[in-house]
Amino acid sequence: MSVVLVYTLGATALQKFNPGSGRMELQLSPGELLASAAVPQGIEARIDRAFPFRSGAELTYEVLLEVAAVISASCRQDPTVNGCVLLCGTDTLEEAAFALQLMLGTALRRTHHALIVTGAMLPADQPSSDGPRNLRDAITVAAHPATATLPGGVLVVMNDSIHLASYVCKADSQLVGAFRSHPGPIGQLRGGAPVYYFSPPPAVGPNWLADEAFGQLAAAALRMRVAVWTLGVSGFLPDSLLHELDGLVLAGSGTGSLPAALVEQLAPAWTSRLPIVICSRCPVGQNHDDCHYRGSRHKYEGRGFILDRGYTNLNPLQARTLLVLRLSAFGTA
Repeated sequence: MSVVLVYTLGATALQKFNPGSGRMELQLSPGELLASAAVPQGIEARIDRAFPFRSGAELTYEVLLEVAAVISASCRQDPTVNGCVLLCGTDTLEEAAFALQLMLGTALRRTHHALIVTGAMLPADQPSSDGPRNLRDAITVAAHPATATLPGGVLVVMNDSIHLASYVCKADSQLVGAFRSHPGPIGQLRGGAPVYYFSPPPAVGPNWLADEAFGQLAAAALRMRVAVWTLGVSGFLPDSLLHELDGLVLAGSGTGSLPAALVEQLAPAWTSRLPIVICSRCPVGQNHDDCHYRGSRHKYEGRGFILDRGYTNLNPLQARTLLVLRLSAFGTA
């Protein structure tokens, strides 16, 4: 018998429309959702902790730190546990999965567990609600012995697909198949069981950025002011904003290209005072290309901007999460 622990933060899967208030409200308990998920025989799935309900828009790093601590303790203390599942809102599911990957990745690899993050795109009162099926699939993946061999420790299971937390993104705001990853899911649910298409990739790129120090932070330490700035009409950032920041992520065009005027404003006046990370605003790709655009890396690193140190392949949301955690844990990027 495989044992899977389920944790809930609240999600669309637990909501229904209330005609009286005219709003979507929490009307389904985690236990009721689990009972409707038709968990396969041979798997014991139980609700280990139902955290206070919150929508994805209300999710914070402090909440994720609490979730990470509880899951880590359960995996260490209960030798019968095969894996864990977290049900959360899909609005910030990709950020939650990536942050938990950074906080828990090392510990999960050591204890040979996997954390599966899932949710629902459709509320519980829709005839085609995907909540029960996604929960069942996530539990099935968490219980499968091959899952724990994958690097990183955190996966996302949505709409029959299994994604690495390091590469998944919410590519559509409404569709059931909203979650995608490049170059594709590492596996899918077929015939009620996970099928993995690739051998475990090496623990490189975003998979090796996890650090146990992230999971041991005090909640108050996470209050770092890190902004993401994408380039638009103006090439200048207000100095009044920069004075209030602990760090900055610049989402440049293409391979992280910045207007010359912005570079002159920030370097060295601000690159010497706070960490400024450059990444590409594209969903996939690196923040420089010295193969074709030779010198594209040095022209920014030579002025004090940060392109390496693990940020090379990250998108703006991921780069901000990593920068917040590193500043909180180490005081440096």
